[in-house]
Amino acid sequence: MNILALNFGHDAAVAVLRDQEVVNCLLRERHTRVKHHIGLTSDLVDLALADAGLKVQDIDVCAIVSSQRVEMILPAGDPLEIRFELHAGHAESRDDACRAQYAERAAAAAEVSLPLHAHLSDPETMDPGFLREIFPEGMPYDRAAWRHVPSPDIYANPPEWRQTRTLAEIAAQRVDPARLRERRRQFDLPVTVRLHGHDLPGYCVQHHMAHAASNYFQSGFSEAAILSNDGGVAASYLSGFLLYAQDNAIYPLFPHYNNVGALYILLSQYLQLGEWDASGKLMGLASYGEPAFFRPEFVGNRFEKGEGTSNGSREWISHCHKLAAEMGYELSVTARREFATAPVNADIAASSEMLLEQTLLHSARALRQLLDNSGLPVRNLGHTGGTALSCPTNSLLANAGLFDRVFVEPGCNDSGLAIGAGLYVNHQILDRPLRPRGAGYWPSPYLGPRILPAAVDAAIAAAGDDIVEVDVDDAAEDAAAALARNEIIGWFEGRSEIGPRALGHRSILADPRDGGNLLRVNGVKGRESWRPFAPAVLEEEAAAWFEGTPLPSPYMLFTADVRQPDRVPAITHVDGTARVQTVNEGCGAYYRLIKAFHRLTGVPVIINTSFNGPGEPVIETPDHAIAFLRGTRLDRLYLDGRVLVRAADAGAPRTGPDARREKVLAEA
Repeated sequence: MNILALNFGHDAAVAVLRDQEVVNCLLRERHTRVKHHIGLTSDLVDLALADAGLKVQDIDVCAIVSSQRVEMILPAGDPLEIRFELHAGHAESRDDACRAQYAERAAAAAEVSLPLHAHLSDPETMDPGFLREIFPEGMPYDRAAWRHVPSPDIYANPPEWRQTRTLAEIAAQRVDPARLRERRRQFDLPVTVRLHGHDLPGYCVQHHMAHAASNYFQSGFSEAAILSNDGGVAASYLSGFLLYAQDNAIYPLFPHYNNVGALYILLSQYLQLGEWDASGKLMGLASYGEPAFFRPEFVGNRFEKGEGTSNGSREWISHCHKLAAEMGYELSVTARREFATAPVNADIAASSEMLLEQTLLHSARALRQLLDNSGLPVRNLGHTGGTALSCPTNSLLANAGLFDRVFVEPGCNDSGLAIGAGLYVNHQILDRPLRPRGAGYWPSPYLGPRILPAAVDAAIAAAGDDIVEVDVDDAAEDAAAALARNEIIGWFEGRSEIGPRALGHRSILADPRDGGNLLRVNGVKGRESWRPFAPAVLEEEAAAWFEGTPLPSPYMLFTADVRQPDRVPAITHVDGTARVQTVNEGCGAYYRLIKAFHRLTGVPVIINTSFNGPGEPVIETPDHAIAFLRGTRLDRLYLDGRVLVRAADAGAPRTGPDARREKVLAEA
């Protein structure tokens, strides 16, 4: 059974599943170099199929998903097409009742889709907004050049969901487990996918059901509670669900109607931290402040706060401003990017971070009580959706005692939606059973396209005379020695990782023992000087260096307290924490590198940050890596076992930490 899964929303991606296993997941942004690129074309689909060793004729079924209500945009004439039609391969096509209902369901789904073409084609009255950055090929917009397919995202609406309920009221409910099975197939819609002249059966999958499937079906659990939450509109269930999963099925229990994800995004933008990468910066900035403006009355969903259809951002900003004025803060620097760490901005960030954390903890408590009331005392929790990138929140949930284990998948944001949609079709629709996973199972995050040796050879050959190759016996050993000399290196290994966090295959690495490396590495990446870096630590040594977090932690999605901050100041944030990645042999030569660094220095920890510059996606290909080396102060590039340096540096003496730090500071 081969499944082709397509995410047309922002962070667009194509995934291929073969015999229930995820073969790959290709993120469009990595190839087009447009961060968070929205929409798909057939070229990425073709690349994913070729990488998996398949042709379109080998595909049995397709899975389709998008961002909430965001329609599917395709270039006119592209050989990829989505049609709201039943296919002979759908079981529904043989059911008279389903055929009769299909047209009505498809029409209803189309009505709730967000017409992006209206925003693009009429900029005087409709603001294109976020589309300028993530859909640049549509600017200026030519309506005749694009096809628009509605993206269904509002499906079933059971009577018990039509009442306005606070999280506390949801927690007091009881769900009849016997009735849950009625909801198993209420959140997908059959479609026909046409690719290169071949018609394939497909299914559109509701956004948060894809998030939940991405989490649960990769967790190794056989039963779990699931909290899916992101920045979707809280006026419906577009912001997320409280769900229950057992065996090979996921059942939405209630929408939670949280608006904190959207509020967090808007607060990040309000503080001028950016548009699409602002949330991660807000999380880092929060540690520089105190939650001075946090008040418990803001915790809860939109009905607890009585905000109607508002996302609460105006109320929250007004509240923070009012308290800041009363408490004597310097207000002239408010929301000015160049003063990000000023007390008023840092404290707004810290207060907003606490609001996010406490709202999601309140949601998890509601889910725990709802399950207990319903006779479903499950002990595992899956946290997914964009808010699951909040490392402090994940650690708070893990330490709250509500559940025995919390799982967050590496592509918990929309970059993992294609995987989730494919797994949903595999298990939820085709009813294929879960494969048993042994103790200690963690799905591999390395799902990017395979990089063949010929591609590395070609990139080096095309690099030009300003880039030269250095002969080394063992790249991992050489890289460890370079880090011990306090060099900053690029590490490119095998297939890239899914999700936004660097996990050692597309990483910039440095020595954590030198506190000055916070400034140096941020300079190489072109980031704000105050932004923190994460540690990668040998899994077997992690407990001696980090505490207060679940270990192992292979995806850099939990915050830990640093036990020996004086020895690793460059990865210790101002509040004494770090978002840790534990590394084992499954990570490849990256593991051997850290082992060698440990042997040389006595420290089993390195700085690990994503291999990209400001506003760029993480690099994907050898050509991208070489271009980065050429254009930055990176000292060395390790490219699948090959070592490259700039020709101007090839004969330079290897300097020690003190001399190199003085040189870099002088240049700055």
